[in-house]
Amino acid sequence: MNALTFRSTRTPPVLPPPQSFNSLLPRFRSSPRCRRGRCASFVSCLCHFFSGASMFKNNRIFYVVMALVITAACGGGGNSNNSVGPAGTSIPKQPSFTISNLSISPSLFTQSEHALAYVYVDVSPSVGAIKRMNLIKGNGSIDPSLGIIYGPNVNTIVGKLQVDNTSVGMFTNEIQLETTTGNISNTLNQNITVVAFLPDLNMIAPSNAIVGSDGFTLTATGTGFSPNSIVMWNSSFSPPAYPLKTTYVSSTELQAQVPASALTRVEVVGIFVSTPDVSSTASQSFSIHNP
Repeated sequence: MNALTFRSTRTPPVLPPPQSFNSLLPRFRSSPRCRRGRCASFVSCLCHFFSGASMFKNNRIFYVVMALVITAACGGGGNSNNSVGPAGTSIPKQPSFTISNLSISPSLFTQSEHALAYVYVDVSPSVGAIKRMNLIKGNGSIDPSLGIIYGPNVNTIVGKLQVDNTSVGMFTNEIQLETTTGNISNTLNQNITVVAFLPDLNMIAPSNAIVGSDGFTLTATGTGFSPNSIVMWNSSFSPPAYPLKTTYVSSTELQAQVPASALTRVEVVGIFVSTPDVSSTASQSFSIHNP
């Protein structure tokens, strides 16, 4: 029996000359749908692009080029915190909700103590479940576990900050929240300070003044002072103690401005240094006397 030979009567399609993939990609990215830079919408982008390209009538070419376009346009999956911009550039993810009232307590530490602080930040309950608190920059690390103080309109997220107290100095901690759906907040900053010792006031100069005299600069000498240490004036005629305008000179010296209005009565005033979130020093006596 003779073998039967079957021949197709269809005329093979005539394809246009091959085009460089690099020459096609700009057209793909210039599509209005593609300018959003979102890989999640790449299907509609592809359809828009392919609908006008005759070379993709061949299925094999279609599938090959589609795979190449997806890889090039989406960066092989990319980072979930970024989107794709012009020419494949990475665009940082933008904040989609707002946090407020950042507080780190305590904010001053010594090198001899266990340096643990609590970080408080307010957020609207409508943003959804919070996955983590991020330390964008600064000193220490934040524990993955979070606490929540629920309120009628605002929830307070509580995180634990383990401070690295091996080096003294002031550090700016930048805090951000992230939801379980990947949305991120704006960032807020607060300074924390690490000192070698707890504040201690050893001497003040001068230690007396004549009643009715002009204001002057008082120098407080001691140890463990920090940029947020404040010289306090404790008059028996105007309790409670109030802060003097204080200039931080070093960890052993502060300068405070004593106004003339504080020198109008004969009395013995208590001078001490207060460092927020740590402690106050013992007082030194300042005498206001008659000529």
